[in-house]
Amino acid sequence: MTFSRVWFGPNTIEIPQHSIFFLLVKEILNPFYVFQVASVILWFTDEYYYYAAAIVLMSAGGITTAIYQTKKVSTLRVTVIVLRIVCAPYDF
Repeated sequence: MTFSRVWFGPNTIEIPQHSIFFLLVKEILNPFYVFQVASVILWFTDEYYYYAAAIVLMSAGGITTAIYQTKKVSTLRVTVIVLRIVCAPYDF
């Protein structure tokens, strides 16, 4: 058992927990959303306000969904902590 731990390292899962602001900035700087901003500017300058509003609403929904799913992974983090406590005595 100790040889395996020395050879392969500890069997751990590290899940970073980022703030909502960090995730929001990271998602907005995604190339797809940068293109969406350019599209909104184009539609506004051509006076297609409904198309621009639709792009803004769909993009906001997509960003919100992505951030929600990323924060939902923190539930996995709690599961990993619980498994570490429960399985620690067995030391697999």
